[in-house]
Amino acid sequence: MPVWLSYTVEGGRTRAGQDLAEAFAVAAGNERVVAVGVNCCDPAEAGTPWSSPWP
Repeated sequence: MPVWLSYTVEGGRTRAGQDLAEAFAVAAGNERVVAVGVNCCDPAEAGTPWSSPWP
């Protein structure tokens, strides 16, 4: 079953305190993840539409 992940971020970390790069790495390692996003954050935290947090 395909899944989407969405992280709430602040200061390069999820609100739970996880490093954002680590959070995205979880998604990168799973073929069922079809989309990853950020929400409830300052727009500057989200980056540009063409930037990618994937390692």
